[in-house]
Formats: sequence, C-alpha cells, structure tokens
Amino acid sequence: MERVDRVDSGRRVFRATRLDLRGDTVGSRSFTYDGLESSETGEVLEPVTFGRVGVDGGIWLRREDTDTETRRWLVLDSALVPVGHLELPGSGFRVEWSSGNQFIAVASDTLGVPWIVRYRYIAHVPELM
Repeated sequence: MERVDRVDSGRRVFRATRLDLRGDTVGSRSFTYDGLESSETGEVLEPVTFGRVGVDGGIWLRREDTDTETRRWLVLDSALVPVGHLELPGSGFRVEWSSGNQFIAVASDTLGVPWIVRYRYIAHVPELM
C-alpha cells in the first residue's frame, strides 16, 4: 500500500500494488477516498492500517482506525478489483483466513472466550469509498 500525496477532485488517493515472489510488480491500482480526520489531532488518518492476502490471492485492506467499535474493510480480488466492503467488529475479532466470498475469524465472546467462526458475504460494492 502506498499513500499518494495528491488530491483528485477533492478526494485523496492511495495505491495498491501486487508483487510476485521475486518482488516484481504484477498489478497496481489507485483508489480515491475521503480523508477522515483524527478527533484528537485533526490530521488525516492513514487510509489503510492493515492488509492481508487470502488463499485465493484476494487482498483485504483494513481502513482507517476510528474511534468506533467496528473496523471497515475493503476486499479486492486477485486483479485488485473491489468486490466488497465489510464492517466488522474491531475489538476481540481477527480475520485469519479468506477465500472468495468467505472468511474465518477468531471472535471473542463477552467472557473473552475465543470462537472460530466462518462467515460468507455477498460481494457488492455500491460506491468505492
């Protein structure tokens, strides 16, 4: 992930680049986003705070860390095309595996007991960001 310090039509830009095992670029795509400001510092938050690659080559990008109890994720297929936006719990929830439209997460209940949970989602991207 690369944050690009330019603004197109009032929106900020970040770029996702896919590398092969040798480190050669095999794909790249830019995305615009509305910058969210930190409630503490007033600075624009990083557009992506974490990323993971699924077994199918899809890329999961965790968006800005905000003060809410949930985390937004942008899911890209192996060609870097957006296939989903998900809003998942932030605390006590970890995506561990993904492929296609399903993923496995470890989720803690109210007593702190971890559970392995399998989810399916409907691939849908109404608006990119």
